[in-house]
Amino acid sequence: MNTSFKALASITVLFFSTKIFALDINGKVIDSFFNSPLAGVTVRATASGQAVSEATSDAEGNFSFTGLEDGDYSLTFINPGFRTVHGTIGP
Repeated sequence: MNTSFKALASITVLFFSTKIFALDINGKVIDSFFNSPLAGVTVRATASGQAVSEATSDAEGNFSFTGLEDGDYSLTFINPGFRTVHGTIGP
């Protein structure tokens, strides 16, 4: 699955998921106005309303979650100075 969306706060997030029995979510957070990666963005994964895992984007904007159970996840992107962005991803 390859999903992307643009946030109103000029953040572009790309999702890539792989594996059959466990779900890995890898993505990159990009300021779409400047087309540059955003470091230090908190990315929170939730399932059924419960926080499952949290990651922080690195200097290149990359983040990842590994070994998640198959299912639908909501991702929340939090970065001071930007609007909080929500998205959903699943198998």
